[in-house]
Amino acid sequence: MIKKVAIITVLTAMLGQSVSIELTHAESLKVPATHDYQDLSKSHWAAQDFMQLLEIGALDAPTNGHIKPNEMVTRAEAIAMIARATGISLESNFQLKAKDVHPAHPFYKEIRKMVELGVIQNDAKINPGEPVQRDQIAKILSLAFQIEIDQKNNASFIDMPNNHWAKDYVESLADTGIIKGTTKKEFSPRTNVTRAQLATLTVRGIQFKKQLSNNNLIYDYLAKDYISTTTTHKSWSNQVVALINEIRVSKGLNALVQDSALSQLAIIKAQDMIKRGYFDHTSPFYGDPWDMAMLFDYDYVSFAENLARNFSTPKQTVDAWLASPTHRENLLNAHYTTTGIGVKQKNDGNLYIVNLFAKK
Repeated sequence: MIKKVAIITVLTAMLGQSVSIELTHAESLKVPATHDYQDLSKSHWAAQDFMQLLEIGALDAPTNGHIKPNEMVTRAEAIAMIARATGISLESNFQLKAKDVHPAHPFYKEIRKMVELGVIQNDAKINPGEPVQRDQIAKILSLAFQIEIDQKNNASFIDMPNNHWAKDYVESLADTGIIKGTTKKEFSPRTNVTRAQLATLTVRGIQFKKQLSNNNLIYDYLAKDYISTTTTHKSWSNQVVALINEIRVSKGLNALVQDSALSQLAIIKAQDMIKRGYFDHTSPFYGDPWDMAMLFDYDYVSFAENLARNFSTPKQTVDAWLASPTHRENLLNAHYTTTGIGVKQKNDGNLYIVNLFAKK
């Protein structure tokens, strides 16, 4: 293992402190305009979802002018739409055990890929022509879009008892907002899924995955939940980085590259300080900074953290950091190559600023 010393410093507008710690390495989619289908008005609640899926090739365009929004979806059709929506390559040499899905089947490649990925079990029968039901679609969506499944969920339904095979899939997916109950208390697991319902569920899955890939959302393995990590002060953050880089370059140092994953970690820390009412290097929930980095799968060789609060402008913050020897050491450390900024506002209007530095 590689050991590096990281200087972690905290600064407030009224009071500053610093500590040195030795660390061990350890959106929504753009929707196209609706097309004309005889059985799908532009005001239909799933119209834009159908159009989105047609646009990306997840749904084959009807040739007879009917999109059949209220028709029940077969298992094969559901698997095919979701497989295409994930954007994964369908090419494979995987061998299906299923005797009821032959290579000539119109959705053979999609089914084969989903079986290969473990979304569908590689059984002797897949029953491609049977209607897909709500508990089944919850599992398929969860696995296809790689939703984290756990047993600690806010959602619960009276018709999903503890011994139901799909309970964790349904509740975990419901927590993300991708799927909902048929009522506030009931999920109706054995109800068939319509084409319109599948279209909307699939688009929600795409949107959720996009939020993850854009670092606007992350799974918290400690809290067992997805948490928002949306940048709410982008201009503020960019100005901090620009000011730091201006100073670094003037002194012959490399400019730091903004790392979106590191900024996401900084946002988590800023949010956590506000939520749990502390201002310190160590979170009462996540522990020390390197514990947070490990929890959220951020790899590094060396790492440092500057904290600040109650400043009105980026320049005031950076000037204050420069006036403090330990903060300044982080800002002007030639070893670091990347930086991340998290800025979150407390209810009283004060900003909490987290500036992370790393070499990966």
